[in-house]
Formats: sequence, C-alpha cells, structure tokens
Amino acid sequence: MSLYQTREQLIFDGVDVVTLAELDGTPVYVYSWSSIAQQLTTIQRDLAPSKVHIHYAVKANSNLAILHRLKKHEIGFDVVSEGELSKVLQIGCDPAKIVFSGVGKSREELSFALKVGVGCINIESNAEIIRLIEVANQLNVTDTKIALRINPSVAIESHHNISTANSTSKFGIFPEELDQSIEHIARNRNLTLTGISFHLGSEIHSIQPYRQALTVILDVVDRLRSANFSIHHLNLGGGFGIPNQDSEGFSFKELGKTLRQTLQDQHFTVHIEPGRFILGQAGILITRVEYLKENSGKNRPTYAIVDAGMNDFMRPMLYDAKPCVRSVTSKRSKPKKMNIAGPICESTDVFCTETMLATGADDLLVIEDVGAYGFSLSSNYNTRPRIAELLIENDEIHIVRERETISDLNKLENVKARD
Repeated sequence: MSLYQTREQLIFDGVDVVTLAELDGTPVYVYSWSSIAQQLTTIQRDLAPSKVHIHYAVKANSNLAILHRLKKHEIGFDVVSEGELSKVLQIGCDPAKIVFSGVGKSREELSFALKVGVGCINIESNAEIIRLIEVANQLNVTDTKIALRINPSVAIESHHNISTANSTSKFGIFPEELDQSIEHIARNRNLTLTGISFHLGSEIHSIQPYRQALTVILDVVDRLRSANFSIHHLNLGGGFGIPNQDSEGFSFKELGKTLRQTLQDQHFTVHIEPGRFILGQAGILITRVEYLKENSGKNRPTYAIVDAGMNDFMRPMLYDAKPCVRSVTSKRSKPKKMNIAGPICESTDVFCTETMLATGADDLLVIEDVGAYGFSLSSNYNTRPRIAELLIENDEIHIVRERETISDLNKLENVKARD
C-alpha cells in the first residue's frame, strides 16, 4: 500500500503528504510509479500461463510521463480518439501495438488511424464498417485489420452508467446483426477481420460475467469461421475492479484459469484493456479545507468545504462512487461526522457524506484511489484551471503536468469589441 499513516505523518510512496501539498499547492494529483508498475506486474504474473497481450486503456489516465514509462514494459495501448492516438505515437509506441476502439470514430480519426497503421480497429457497428470501407478505398489502404465488438447482453453488478453490454447499450454489434456485418466485410478486400472483442463495463469483481460472455462470443466465432473468416485474437476489454470495502478486487488468476478451460482448443491470442486496475490505486488527490460549515440545526449536516471541486474529480458525481477520504493535518482531537464538498456552484459537488473525520479550516485531506478517471475526466467548469499532476519515482518527485493558469484558459478565445 503506497499510502500509510505513521505516528505523526501520512505518507504516500515514501513522501510526507504535507511536503507534496507544499510543492505546488492544492488541489493536486499525485501518482506512485512503483504502485503502477506493481499492478502491471501482478497482471502479467497471474496471466503468465496464458497467451495474453495487455493494451493499457489510455482514457484512464493519458499523462505522457505515465504512458512513456508504461511503454518500457513492452505493452500495447487501447485508444478511443485521435488525441489519445497522437499521445501514444508521441512516446514512440509501435503503431502495430495500438488498438483503436470507440463507438463514434469520425472519418478524420479513421483516416489518421489508417495512415499510421494501427494494429487493429475495433468496429462498433455496421454503419462504421461502411464508413471504414469508404475511407480505406479513398486512401487506397489495403489489409486493414479489424475486430468486431460484439455486445453479448451480459449484465454486471455495477452502476448503470458503467454497464456497457446490456440490451439497450449504444456499444457493440448484437449477434442478430452479424449476418449484415459478414456481408459488408466479405464484399470488400481492404478489410481483414482478425478478431472479436467485447467490453462488459467497469468495476467488475466477479469472473462470472466473463464466463457468460464467452459462451455468446464463441458461438459468434463459430458463425464467422463458417463464413470462412479466420479469427486470431479475442479482446476481453477492461473494467477489472480494484479492491474496495466489499471486495478484494478482480482476480486475474481466476481469469487465466477460465481462459485455459474455455479456450483450450481455440488457439486464440487474448487481448485485455486494463486501465483503472493499473492506475486506480496508484493516485491520490490532495485537497485543503477552506472552512467548515458547522451544523446549525437539527438534521443539517456539517460541511467541510474543500478547494477541489467536481471539475477536478467527477467520479462520485457520475457513478455514485464513494471515495475514501483521510485527514492529514488537524487541530481537532475527535472525529466528527460531516460531508465533504467542493466550491462548485452545483448541488452535486459533494465527494462523500456522513464521513467521520477530524478536520478543520486549512487542514489537508487525501482522497484515495483516484489515479484513473480522475484528471482525465476533469474540466474547466466554473472557469477553474485544471490542477497539477505529480509523479513519485525512486524517491524523486516530478511535476508531470503544470497547473493551468487563468491566462491558459483564455488563449483560444477571441473578443471582437465594437466601437
């Protein structure tokens, strides 16, 4: 665990949290490279007996310093936009190790992907097949490798906003639409169908949904092989849950065992796209209490108003996530039940409720497990500059993203005044 309490200090990856807060102010994201590397090693170790290729989901955290270090571990990347693809190319990733996913790729994005030669494009719909054929023909690009993302209609025990394989989801091709997909691909020699992919959602802690999905997917594979397509890889997506108060987290040992039992005669290469599992526990958000709004009447909660807002960390508001919050410095001797809220002019700008904390004005708090989908979901709402990111590696603290300024926010805007 990178975060631990001593008698007098809260330590993150060997550094006093107070020191981290003083380096560039608050709020601030801080990541532990040793924790990131350890999570990646855990996946590789637990899946070692199986032929599994890891493609890190860039949307979880796209900081260039982190991407650069991940590349050194000989893994691939899963991207969902031209911006993410550009970042991965910027760190020198072999395009053949890049998977381009996403439900609404534009013509410009598909053109860019074809020109740089990404390893595989995950197709989300028959309409996208038609668009890709048009773009490939215009560019005269042949042998474009694709995988069909199938929606197996498998429910997961998670928030409805992060369940992506239900029967009403916008994601993926349903098995009953497969004949049309086969017809489109068979008529065009520029596309080479090499794989099948699926993605069930996020924060999955049980192996059972994957077992259900594989039953559907293997039936799809049989149909494709009957249509004379050779399927070489199977992409399971991501969404593997990290430990919380109710679970020890997703077991890659169980996944490896399931893959060996289910796919023993298939000769597939298996791809996975972990993002939060690698980065989630490796990051903290340090925030400072501006002041307490004390309980002034019956049934009125006490609020600790902090300098981080929902524009800095959106997960609690989007997915009802309940982050763990720790007090770093406090003159209070006894904890008190309170709500932790930000300064944004929205009622939803509340990180957690009825949390027992000993804290007061100017004290520091730490929000745990925010390494993934923390900064990457942040915005400039309320015209607030996005905050800095720090990375600890080998006892050194690196500022891997500078804090934005008000001037930065205005650079792209133009004012045409009338006389």
